[in-house]
Amino acid sequence: MLFHEKLSLLKEALGTTSSALARSSGLDASCICRYLGAKTQPPRYGKAVASIAAGAAKLAVDDKRVRELRKKIGAYKEEILQEALVRWLNAADSSLKERKHPEPRKPLRGMKKKLIADTAQRLDLLMETFKTSNAALARYVNVDGSSISRYRRGRRGVGLEDPVLRDICRYFAFVCRSQGIPKELSAEINVSPDEAANEEYMTAKLFAWFREAGSAEHTRHLLQGIDAAEAQDLSFRAKIEKTESTRLTEEISYGADGVYSFFLKFTKMILASKEPLSIHICASDFSWFACAPRFRDDWRTLMQDILSRGHRIKIIHNLSLDADEMFSAAESWIPLYISGQVEPYYLTCPNRSLFCEYAGAAEGLCSMRFSCFKGREDEVTAFFSRSRDKAAFVKSQFDDLLTLAKPLVKIYKRENAAELRRDIENNRASAGGDIIKLMHRLSLESMPEHLAKQIFERTIADKAAKDEMMKYYHARRRAFLSSLSEVSVTEIYPEYSPEDIAEGRAAIYTPWLPCRRELFYTPEEFAEHIKAIERLTQERANYRCVMRPDLPFKNIDIVSKEGEATYVVKNDEPLAAFSLLHSYMNYVIDRYLRRYIPSA
Repeated sequence: MLFHEKLSLLKEALGTTSSALARSSGLDASCICRYLGAKTQPPRYGKAVASIAAGAAKLAVDDKRVRELRKKIGAYKEEILQEALVRWLNAADSSLKERKHPEPRKPLRGMKKKLIADTAQRLDLLMETFKTSNAALARYVNVDGSSISRYRRGRRGVGLEDPVLRDICRYFAFVCRSQGIPKELSAEINVSPDEAANEEYMTAKLFAWFREAGSAEHTRHLLQGIDAAEAQDLSFRAKIEKTESTRLTEEISYGADGVYSFFLKFTKMILASKEPLSIHICASDFSWFACAPRFRDDWRTLMQDILSRGHRIKIIHNLSLDADEMFSAAESWIPLYISGQVEPYYLTCPNRSLFCEYAGAAEGLCSMRFSCFKGREDEVTAFFSRSRDKAAFVKSQFDDLLTLAKPLVKIYKRENAAELRRDIENNRASAGGDIIKLMHRLSLESMPEHLAKQIFERTIADKAAKDEMMKYYHARRRAFLSSLSEVSVTEIYPEYSPEDIAEGRAAIYTPWLPCRRELFYTPEEFAEHIKAIERLTQERANYRCVMRPDLPFKNIDIVSKEGEATYVVKNDEPLAAFSLLHSYMNYVIDRYLRRYIPSA
């Protein structure tokens, strides 16, 4: 029986799917599909075969199916299922190619310096130490699995300034925190186990370790060729006239003050337009400027003004940026994404430039761009142009980048409320990945049933509406308790003022619910709900409730399933919500929310 036939029999015997087997094995689903279709084969006694055997053994939970499977593969009486599968899959009748055995790796403690002299060998060492597959690391850093394979074998270089390297360091820092750091690796990187538990510190140490080997290469700039927008077939006189007109329509300035003044000109020209415009933006790393208080405050106000005039914004983000810049961007962009007038995208092939760059164009009106070498932000050069040709050129660059981009969010409107609730509950119910909720009000699901019934009896007169609310409450309560049986849940709420509580102005969470009216606690009901939450924290070690006075959003809720899903819900009219479609952004939002959880 050939290997692909054995794999098909194994899948049928376990009653599983290709994707489930791939997830359990730590392989890409396309890899399993190619094996099943006999388009490719793993090497005999290779890592892929061992991973498939281990994954299949994890899925073998039904005793009857396990007994039948052991008979089919000829497992010995005392033989472990995983070992039997490895022997069966690697048998001679599978017709697998013999594996080319590399030279045995020496232990880390006695390893010669030349063995860890470059980035590829150090990456391979980390992945071997933690048994990390190419597919698992590729999913986190958002690259193809084949790219990780090339990095490991030294077929492709990864520079020190390459954002992928920083993402790799963040991934292994997270693994060190969750799994602990082996003694040999701890000695090699010179990090104690206690220090390895600090994720940010470990990221920096790993990055410094990689910096000891390899070097970065300069790559093509995002804005390279901007001046090529000039027509190629103009006569000499026409070129002179065009040059003179460009001098009148394009301005150049230097330093952060120049960038700020051009940004004001760019937005004010858009606001002066009587017709709705399409604005196209390509943004690389400019956190050094975006974090300035003067820019941040004016930027939020002007962006809200632009959207209120009916203008639409399309933006392409380069997400392989430092986490600090992402945290700053999250606070700024989340309220804009949820308006429905901003279409965010992310580059699937992030720009590997050493430059901080930005380009924006209001179609047919004006354009703005600036660029500087990272670490030399005081030398930034900014350009502002009223030329329609320049604006058209920036728009054409945006369109070219859009072919390499994917949507960053999925939008939900009021009419999609049922779909939104279903998606959130399905993700919450899955095993693995802690849940963090940043809520603008106490949630109904943490409320005991008798209290919910008492409040609905008092506030809702219509029996049908009351029954519908109780039905909704029971569904949410079941999902909440179910998630508590699988993972840890942390809820973050704003502190209620004593005056609002005493005067009955403490509101109950009701947006997106069947009853479209605002409900309020009595002082006694609010106190009882708080006591119920306190009891829940005592009864459930994996539940935590945090009250904070300094939450970043007033009418926005964020539900994060660690590394898997993020939902952002706006609770004032018009109701809207979105989910993030990028795995790295889910990790970023999870880390962002953890900033509001005090350490135990």
